[in-house]
Amino acid sequence: MEDLIGQGRTAEVFRYGENKVIKVFHDEFDWLAHEEYVKNKSIYSIGVSAPRVYDFVDTDGKKGIVYEYIQGTSMLNLIQKNPCRKRYRM
Repeated sequence: MEDLIGQGRTAEVFRYGENKVIKVFHDEFDWLAHEEYVKNKSIYSIGVSAPRVYDFVDTDGKKGIVYEYIQGTSMLNLIQKNPCRKRYRM
């Protein structure tokens, strides 16, 4: 893993090579990791505009998901800037 680029209640996100990130789940949320992997893989496969899902991994005893890295503003930042807005475009 490389640089930490984001963190939240359930996980931390790190740069993972040139064009990828890895979302590493906190121990208390490892049960959520595989469910998120399956859902996001399905979402991407039907053509929804979303980061590509590459792999479900175990890294240093923690569950993680490898995603495509997309440059831009995070959804969290958009919501924090305008919490009343109903739709967001990435």
